[in-house]
Amino acid sequence: MSNEINETKETVEKRLKKRNIKRAKVLGAYSEEEDRQLLNLFSQYSNKINKWRMFGDKLKRNHKSVRERYVNHLDPTIDKDPLTEDEKLKINSLQDDPSYYKKWAKIAEEFCLKKCGYYTYSSK
Repeated sequence: MSNEINETKETVEKRLKKRNIKRAKVLGAYSEEEDRQLLNLFSQYSNKINKWRMFGDKLKRNHKSVRERYVNHLDPTIDKDPLTEDEKLKINSLQDDPSYYKKWAKIAEEFCLKKCGYYTYSSK
């Protein structure tokens, strides 16, 4: 049985190598050390064009995962404070507005315009 498993692993690795596909070395949750490394890398190379690929290679993670981690969790411009009552009311009023009904991207865009003073999403 283990011989069959080894053969299967070898054939999978051969197919990946033949297609020039590399597997991400690390899967799962990010450690605090990886977060520190990512913040350090971003502060050093934030103006580079292919920075996410380079960060992914250095952290042994997929570049899309690295970008998502930074943009959604580590970016220092993210406001992580709880919503105020005024902000909650604004969201509820936008939800009740027929032009915004169940359009969360549009609500977020409008909310950020009011709260941040600029758009974080590209308008279509």
